[in-house]
Amino acid sequence: MKKELAAKRKELEQAKNRQAELDNLIAATFEKLATGILTDGQFKQLNGRYLAEQEALKGHISLLETELAGQQDELDSVGNFLAIVDRHLEVPELTPEILREFVHHITVHERDGAYKKKFYTQKIDIHFNYIGTIQ
Repeated sequence: MKKELAAKRKELEQAKNRQAELDNLIAATFEKLATGILTDGQFKQLNGRYLAEQEALKGHISLLETELAGQQDELDSVGNFLAIVDRHLEVPELTPEILREFVHHITVHERDGAYKKKFYTQKIDIHFNYIGTIQ
Protein backbone atom coordinates (compact mmCIF):
# COMPACT_ATOMS: atom_id res chain seq x y z
CA MET A 1 0.00 0.00 0.00
CA LYS A 2 2.90 2.34 0.77
CA LYS A 3 4.40 1.67 -2.68
CA GLU A 4 1.08 2.39 -4.34
CA LEU A 5 0.75 5.60 -2.32
CA ALA A 6 4.25 6.70 -3.34
CA ALA A 7 3.50 5.94 -7.01
CA LYS A 8 0.31 8.02 -6.87
CA ARG A 9 2.16 10.90 -5.22
CA LYS A 10 4.74 10.79 -7.99
CA GLU A 11 2.00 10.71 -10.63
CA LEU A 12 0.29 13.68 -8.95
CA GLU A 13 3.55 15.64 -8.90
CA GLN A 14 4.10 14.92 -12.60
CA ALA A 15 0.55 16.01 -13.44
CA LYS A 16 1.00 19.27 -11.52
CA ASN A 17 4.31 19.90 -13.29
CA ARG A 18 2.67 19.29 -16.67
CA GLN A 19 -0.14 21.68 -15.70
CA ALA A 20 2.45 24.38 -14.94
CA GLU A 21 4.12 23.67 -18.31
CA LEU A 22 0.77 24.06 -20.05
CA ASP A 23 0.23 27.43 -18.37
CA ASN A 24 3.59 28.56 -19.72
CA LEU A 25 2.85 27.16 -23.18
CA ILE A 26 -0.52 28.96 -23.32
CA ALA A 27 1.16 32.22 -22.32
CA ALA A 28 3.83 31.65 -24.98
CA THR A 29 1.23 31.09 -27.70
CA PHE A 30 -0.46 34.39 -26.78
CA GLU A 31 2.90 36.16 -27.04
CA LYS A 32 3.61 34.55 -30.41
CA LEU A 33 0.16 35.55 -31.64
CA ALA A 34 0.70 39.13 -30.45
CA THR A 35 4.10 39.37 -32.14
CA GLY A 36 2.77 37.89 -35.38
CA ILE A 37 4.80 34.67 -35.30
CA LEU A 38 1.61 32.57 -35.24
CA THR A 39 -1.44 32.98 -37.43
CA ASP A 40 -4.94 32.98 -35.93
CA GLY A 41 -5.54 29.43 -37.18
CA GLN A 42 -2.31 28.11 -35.69
CA PHE A 43 -3.05 29.88 -32.41
CA LYS A 44 -6.56 28.41 -32.20
CA GLN A 45 -5.26 24.92 -32.93
CA LEU A 46 -2.41 25.07 -30.38
CA ASN A 47 -4.42 26.86 -27.73
CA GLY A 48 -7.33 24.42 -28.16
CA ARG A 49 -5.07 21.40 -27.62
CA TYR A 50 -3.40 22.99 -24.60
CA LEU A 51 -6.72 23.94 -23.01
CA ALA A 52 -8.21 20.46 -23.62
CA GLU A 53 -5.17 18.81 -22.05
CA GLN A 54 -5.31 21.26 -19.15
CA GLU A 55 -8.98 20.43 -18.46
CA ALA A 56 -8.23 16.70 -18.56
CA LEU A 57 -5.33 17.23 -16.16
CA LYS A 58 -7.52 19.17 -13.73
CA GLY A 59 -9.92 16.23 -13.50
CA HIS A 60 -7.06 13.75 -13.17
CA ILE A 61 -5.37 15.81 -10.44
CA SER A 62 -8.62 16.10 -8.52
CA LEU A 63 -9.16 12.33 -8.73
CA LEU A 64 -5.59 11.60 -7.63
CA GLU A 65 -5.86 13.97 -4.67
CA THR A 66 -9.09 12.31 -3.55
CA GLU A 67 -7.59 8.82 -3.87
CA LEU A 68 -4.44 9.87 -2.03
CA ALA A 69 -6.42 11.33 0.86
CA GLY A 70 -8.50 8.15 1.16
CA GLN A 71 -5.49 5.85 1.00
CA GLN A 72 -3.58 7.97 3.51
CA ASP A 73 -6.52 7.81 5.93
CA GLU A 74 -6.71 4.03 5.46
CA LEU A 75 -2.98 3.67 6.04
CA ASP A 76 -3.21 5.80 9.19
CA SER A 77 -6.10 3.67 10.47
CA VAL A 78 -4.19 0.44 9.90
CA GLY A 79 -1.19 1.96 11.69
CA ASN A 80 -3.36 2.89 14.68
CA PHE A 81 -4.83 -0.62 14.83
CA LEU A 82 -1.36 -2.19 14.63
CA ALA A 83 -0.21 0.04 17.50
CA ILE A 84 -2.99 -1.46 19.63
CA VAL A 85 -1.97 -4.95 18.55
CA ASP A 86 1.66 -4.25 19.47
CA ARG A 87 0.63 -3.09 22.94
CA HIS A 88 -1.27 -6.31 23.56
CA LEU A 89 0.90 -9.00 21.97
CA GLU A 90 0.88 -11.11 25.12
CA VAL A 91 -2.50 -10.95 26.80
CA PRO A 92 -2.67 -13.18 29.88
CA GLU A 93 -6.38 -12.43 30.30
CA LEU A 94 -8.90 -10.78 28.01
CA THR A 95 -10.34 -7.90 30.00
CA PRO A 96 -13.23 -5.58 29.01
CA GLU A 97 -10.75 -2.69 28.63
CA ILE A 98 -8.62 -4.62 26.15
CA LEU A 99 -11.70 -5.72 24.24
CA ARG A 100 -12.93 -2.10 24.03
CA GLU A 101 -9.61 -1.05 22.53
CA PHE A 102 -10.06 -3.53 19.69
CA VAL A 103 -13.82 -3.67 19.11
CA HIS A 104 -15.97 -0.67 18.24
CA HIS A 105 -19.28 -2.51 18.26
CA ILE A 106 -20.90 -5.89 17.58
CA THR A 107 -24.02 -6.30 15.47
CA VAL A 108 -26.16 -9.41 16.06
CA HIS A 109 -28.61 -10.10 13.23
CA GLU A 110 -31.88 -12.00 13.44
CA ARG A 111 -31.57 -15.75 13.18
CA ASP A 112 -32.34 -17.50 9.92
CA GLY A 113 -35.21 -19.93 9.59
CA ALA A 114 -38.16 -20.84 11.73
CA TYR A 115 -38.05 -20.30 15.47
CA LYS A 116 -39.13 -23.86 16.28
CA LYS A 117 -36.09 -25.42 14.64
CA LYS A 118 -33.54 -27.02 16.91
CA PHE A 119 -30.54 -25.67 14.97
CA TYR A 120 -30.35 -22.38 13.14
CA THR A 121 -27.74 -19.86 12.00
CA GLN A 122 -27.34 -16.32 13.17
CA LYS A 123 -25.04 -13.72 11.64
CA ILE A 124 -22.80 -11.65 13.91
CA ASP A 125 -20.66 -8.73 12.64
CA ILE A 126 -17.72 -7.53 14.70
CA HIS A 127 -16.67 -3.95 13.86
CA PHE A 128 -13.11 -3.24 14.92
CA ASN A 129 -11.74 0.18 15.79
CA TYR A 130 -9.89 1.89 12.93
CA ILE A 131 -10.30 -0.95 10.39
CA GLY A 132 -14.01 -1.74 10.35
CA THR A 133 -15.55 -5.14 9.72
CA ILE A 134 -13.31 -7.94 8.54
CA GLN A 135 -15.03 -10.37 6.17
